[in-house]
Amino acid sequence: MDEIQNEKGFEGQVRGPNPIKSGGGARGLWIALTVFVIAALVIAVAVIQGAYHKNRVNIPVLPEARAASTNGAPSPAELSSSFREVAKAIKPAVVYVDVVERAEADPSQLDPSGPRREGAGSGFIVTEDGYILTNNHVVGNAGKINVTLSDGRKFKATVIGKDAGTDLAVIKIDTSGLPVVVLGDSNDVEQGDWVLALGSPFGLQ
Repeated sequence: MDEIQNEKGFEGQVRGPNPIKSGGGARGLWIALTVFVIAALVIAVAVIQGAYHKNRVNIPVLPEARAASTNGAPSPAELSSSFREVAKAIKPAVVYVDVVERAEADPSQLDPSGPRREGAGSGFIVTEDGYILTNNHVVGNAGKINVTLSDGRKFKATVIGKDAGTDLAVIKIDTSGLPVVVLGDSNDVEQGDWVLALGSPFGLQ
């Protein structure tokens, strides 16, 4: 390499451009360009959001939630006590209904009686002499109906009437002195009222 001497008489060797200094300049240029692009994107997003919110329909401000008014409502413990009392009063009149349906004749079968379908459901006694209210879908095309009372007694029942539209059916067992359920007035029922359902669909008490 050629030796040179600067104005102050310093002798050295020419080694070409400094790679560190040239690399640092390029790096700084890229950083500045990246910052510029990010700033431009942020400004563009802010402008778009501003235009979007400006064109949106104003959403009404909802009023603050009001504190729940108890109006002397019973506590959860009192409600549970009421439910228990209802269950104790109604349970003796709830019955288990076991049904064997008549088989429909099938021309393709050698035996016209064919297989029979068994079903089960619940009902409740409405008169002391054995009238029971149940569902039409429980009775179905019953050929044989057995009723089991809450005390374990079993009776054969007959269908008195049924209505598919309301899904109600009335059956009768031959006995007397039974516990009953007192029917209420549906006109007194309103949305939001409590409903307690009791039944014995699988013979479970």
